[in-house]
This record gives sequence, C-alpha cells and structure tokens, in this order.
Amino acid sequence: MQEIIESGIRKQCGGELCVTLRVEPRNDSLKSCKFDRTDPPQGTEVDRETIVVIVSGTQPCTDGPGGEGGEEPPDDAGGNGEPPKGNPSEPPASGL
Repeated sequence: MQEIIESGIRKQCGGELCVTLRVEPRNDSLKSCKFDRTDPPQGTEVDRETIVVIVSGTQPCTDGPGGEGGEEPPDDAGGNGEPPKGNPSEPPASGL
C-alpha cells in the first residue's frame, strides 16, 4: 500500500518524493497489513518535506497458510490509498 501512496505523491511532486512517508501502526481494530488513513488526512494540502504518516493496523497479519499473512486490500471505511494533496510548486514553510 505504501508504494501506491508514494507513487501518487511522486505524480503530484513532478516525479520526485517531496514528503517523508512513515508507516505507524495506530489502529487496534485492523491488521498491520491494512491501510487505515493518512495523517494529515487525504485532501490536505501539505508543504514539501512534510512528514505524512500512513496509519496501519496493529494486529498481526496471519490469514495466509502457515500463519503468514499477505497484504490485504484497503478497507473502504478507511483511506483509499490516495495521498494527501500537496502543493509541489511551493517551497516548505520556514521553520520546518
């Protein structure tokens, strides 16, 4: 899922990754292979070099054979894999 979000951000930033992505398990009701949302939320305009957190579940992914769970599709109740909107033409705000 991180690759999909990163790809969307690269498109908005003219081909480069202009924010820092970090995955944080914060949702106790989802598995860690599930994407919940981004923080700041999708649709938020952010400056370059902002940290964008991909919020995932905290439960282990154990759906596959032998207890190995693969990546699951995004939960419709959470995010849809789209990154927050940024303004790649503006430099980062001072003090960042």
